[in-house]
Amino acid sequence: MFLSELEISGFKSFAGKTKFKFADGITAIVGPNGCGKSNVVDAVRWVLGEQKTSVLRSDSMDSVIFNGTSKRNPLGMAEVTMKLENNKAVLPSEYDSIQISRRLFRDGASNYLLNKTKCRLKDINDLFMDTGLGPDSYSVIELKMVEALINGKMDERRRMIEEAAGVTRYKQRRKETSNKLQRVQEDLERINDILSEVEVNVKRLSRQAKKTKKYNELSEQLKSIESDLLKNEYASFKSKNSSIKQFILELSAKIETLEVNLESYENELVTTREDKSIYDQKINELVANENILKNQIAESTRLISVNKEKLISLNNINNRLIEDNANSERFIQKLTNDIAQLNDKLAKREEDTNTQNNSLEELKTDKQLRKSELDEARELANADIDVLNKLKNSIQSSYSIIENNEKRIEKISSKIENYKEEISQENKEIEIKNNLVIELSNSLKNLNADLNDKNENYQITKNKLEEVTNELNRLNDTISDLRSNISGKKAQLEFLESLSADDDTTQMLINSKDWDKPVNITLLEELISADEKYNKAISSVLGAYRNLIVVDTAKQAESAFELLKKKNLSKRAIICRELIPTNTNQQSIAGVELLTDIIDTDDDIKSLLVALFGQVAITESKDNAYALTKSKVNAAVTLDGFLINKNGILRGGGSTKNETANLGKQKRIKDITKQLTELQTSLDSMMSKKEELTNKKNELNPERLLQEVKKLENEIKQIENTKLQSTMKIDSLKNNIEMYEKSIESSNKEFEDLQNEIKELQSSIEERKEKLKSAELNKEDKLKGLNNAEIRYSKANEELQAAEILMIQLKSDFNNIKNEIERSNGQLRAEKNRVQSRKDQIVQNEKSNIEIDSTNKELESKLELDNRKLIEVSNQKDQSDEKRKSIEEKQISLTNELHTKRNEYNKLKDSFHKEDISRSEYETKMESLENRAFEAYDLQLAQLDLEYDENFPITESKHQVSELKNGLVNLGSINFEAVQEYDEQNERLVFLTKQIKDLTESEKTLKETIKEINITAEERFETTFKQIKENFSNLFKKLFSDEAFADISLSGDNILESNIEITAKPPGKKPRSIDMLSGGEKTLTAIALLFAIYLVKPSPFCILDEVDAPLDDANLRRFNSLIKEFSLKTQFLIVTHMKITMEAADTLYGITQQEVGISKIVSVNLKKDEIL
Repeated sequence: MFLSELEISGFKSFAGKTKFKFADGITAIVGPNGCGKSNVVDAVRWVLGEQKTSVLRSDSMDSVIFNGTSKRNPLGMAEVTMKLENNKAVLPSEYDSIQISRRLFRDGASNYLLNKTKCRLKDINDLFMDTGLGPDSYSVIELKMVEALINGKMDERRRMIEEAAGVTRYKQRRKETSNKLQRVQEDLERINDILSEVEVNVKRLSRQAKKTKKYNELSEQLKSIESDLLKNEYASFKSKNSSIKQFILELSAKIETLEVNLESYENELVTTREDKSIYDQKINELVANENILKNQIAESTRLISVNKEKLISLNNINNRLIEDNANSERFIQKLTNDIAQLNDKLAKREEDTNTQNNSLEELKTDKQLRKSELDEARELANADIDVLNKLKNSIQSSYSIIENNEKRIEKISSKIENYKEEISQENKEIEIKNNLVIELSNSLKNLNADLNDKNENYQITKNKLEEVTNELNRLNDTISDLRSNISGKKAQLEFLESLSADDDTTQMLINSKDWDKPVNITLLEELISADEKYNKAISSVLGAYRNLIVVDTAKQAESAFELLKKKNLSKRAIICRELIPTNTNQQSIAGVELLTDIIDTDDDIKSLLVALFGQVAITESKDNAYALTKSKVNAAVTLDGFLINKNGILRGGGSTKNETANLGKQKRIKDITKQLTELQTSLDSMMSKKEELTNKKNELNPERLLQEVKKLENEIKQIENTKLQSTMKIDSLKNNIEMYEKSIESSNKEFEDLQNEIKELQSSIEERKEKLKSAELNKEDKLKGLNNAEIRYSKANEELQAAEILMIQLKSDFNNIKNEIERSNGQLRAEKNRVQSRKDQIVQNEKSNIEIDSTNKELESKLELDNRKLIEVSNQKDQSDEKRKSIEEKQISLTNELHTKRNEYNKLKDSFHKEDISRSEYETKMESLENRAFEAYDLQLAQLDLEYDENFPITESKHQVSELKNGLVNLGSINFEAVQEYDEQNERLVFLTKQIKDLTESEKTLKETIKEINITAEERFETTFKQIKENFSNLFKKLFSDEAFADISLSGDNILESNIEITAKPPGKKPRSIDMLSGGEKTLTAIALLFAIYLVKPSPFCILDEVDAPLDDANLRRFNSLIKEFSLKTQFLIVTHMKITMEAADTLYGITQQEVGISKIVSVNLKKDEIL
């Protein structure tokens, strides 16, 4: 099996459709950086089902769709198609050629196709499982995967070996089985929980069901006895209630007579009360006037007394104010004297402060001078100390350098001796390798001559076969396209034939054979076709007519009506073609597009449309539609289906998905049937041609010639590899000798330099020791001067601090005296203001005395007048009071008589109410008995003709009812659904018990299955691992030399989960781990492991993305030699920048970007030396 074609469209930088055709052997994909080479590898990964965007070097999956350039718009879809030739039946499919496609749209929709048929991603994964193919298998290798394989990525190593061993399928089956087992165990646990609950419910419901049955028996007995008791009790209440009603009627007559008498007494009493009220009002007015006058007299008396008190108080206040002013005058004189004394004291303090300030300035100047002397002495001392420290450090550093140099001299001497011994050994080995190269060159010359003859014969046969194969491929593509078109047309035909009418009655007539229907029965809309843009407009015009059945004769229509009548179905309209009138008035209107102009149908149908709707215009806007119906046509319709009729009828709204599906159905069916016939004819012709080419292809057999060629090539390659290894070894040995000689020369020079440096340092140390002694003496002198300067500075600082403290005290005294003067002045001003305020108050008080005296005289005159008015009002009040008393005595007499009559009336009323209450109680009891009887036993007592039975055993019946009710109460709460629930739960219990048994058996079976899968997987993995281990060791030696050592091992007890450790030791090296190898050595190690896997289970093709980048020319040749050897069984696609790899390729594909951002290809077949 091999990859024959890869077609990319809209994927990353491949904007246009780009097709790669691959042959067996080695194909190299080359081009500058950024041109899109790796996008080819991404396309292969993507079509094989890659789901990780990071692997595809994208942020999101829709990023793989071509995103446009400055000159091109973005595309809406990416598609990659891979074609595989399954000639060795590697894939589990009956097809020789398998085509896999993947499409992705910008809206997120994604499709997978297998041989142009839609499928699932799971189907693709299942197809490639354990074949070495897949998005993350060892068939697609990038440089970063090589690094991951070496740099401790245990999962990466294990995944590849599992793929080769075919364990992936088993691990997938084990995972699925484990998931099933987990679900079974969860179900078992859940059902056990449910079963426990159901068992409890069954036991509980069993008890409840027994109680329910007992309850029903007691309830029936209670109903029988209590019903008879309720009937007798109801009859008793009914009899007593009749007697009470008669007595109530007699009481009502007596109450009415007494009510008339009471009304007469009450009217007379009201008149008396009104007279008394008039006198009461008059007396109240007189009392109010009397009270007002008394209040006025009392107020005047009070004001006179108050004013007299005010006069006395004002005189006392004036005397006190005069005395206070005298005291204040004396205090003012004292404050004036104090202020004069404080001013004298303030002047003296100011003079002392100025003197002290001058002394303070002199002390500050002296302190600053001492500070400068101290700083200068400190700087001189620090400078000498720095010089002293530098000399000490310098001497110590020189001693350290001398010690290190002596150690290096010993090592250099030993190294020189080792180099001389190595040179002697290398010369001997060079002589042996030279003799071997001469022998190998002679053998190669003879073998190359035989190979040229064999290659020429093979190439002629292969070219003929390739021409036939290409022709077959083109033919298969054409056949596949024809089959796809035929399938599409058949699907369209089936869809059209499956379309049905909108209502069931019409569909029944179409399907029924019980009437004289036409051979090709159709609906009206099926006979009308037009451009798709007019479909909504035509559907809107036809309206309900579009689903009318069309028949040829009136007889056929009548036959349909008979069937509808027979089935008792509603009436239906049918179009009869022989009765359609011929309409010759189908003239066009200038500038107007008519319905009859745009449709394709029979003339009689056009006549029918004109007869039904008149001339109908087609327009794009509603405004035009309104305008046309007013002047030129019967109706107008827009393209989206808005219809306006001349008679004022409008039709509009949305449209359903299949509203226009039946339009022109008959014409479309004819067209599709014709196309199907033409396509089938073409397909038959192509199949015949394919058979001829297949026979021709089978006759050509270049494989035998190829085997002979490859055998010779293998011999030549083995000799070339041996020769190359010997030559490289000679070059390596010469380089080593040259390197050793240069190392000896550089070591001798370094030896001399170190000895000279030691001598110079020893001389320098003696000089610096003399300087160190002199520096020690200078340091002592400078430290004494520094100590004297610090003493002088300290004394000056203490004198300055004492002067500053004295200055602060003087300033404080000065401020205190100044504040005392200001406070005394404030007191003086305040006291003068208080004296003036008292004088003003004395004057004001004298004015108030005069005003109060005048007010008292006015109040005494008013008091005399009010006393005279009070005597007159008192006399009037006494006269009115006597008249009111006479009326009050009459009122009391009437009230007593009314009270007697009202008592009599109340007694009658109380008796009436008492009897009425008894009546209500009996009626309430009767109603209660009616409700009890109806609610408990659905018994309507009011509708029964009952008589009271005095001999009814009431006490015995009540006792029986009480016992039965107690029995029901003693049963407790009753679940009336218990019997039914018990049956349901018991049935569920039986079902769950059976379920647990089935699940337990299923759990046992699944555990046995997992055990079998583990045993099989471990056996296969162990066998494959041993083969890979042996292959890895051999290939590693082949890539390096026989002295090299490589191994892989498992760490852990569980084979299927153990880590895979790699040990690799190139010749002459003993690294502790593979991380210590160089980049090229790591790459060759990874390649050896990959090809060790290929030897166990070869992948049909292998894609290598710049894995040769870290290799030098010598390693590249070894790598390419290995690729050549494996290309006999595996197809290789290599993305590379290396010229040596390009030279080894059979076919070159160059990726360019003539237009920025757009990848294009050019290919060269190096075997034919021509551009494809």
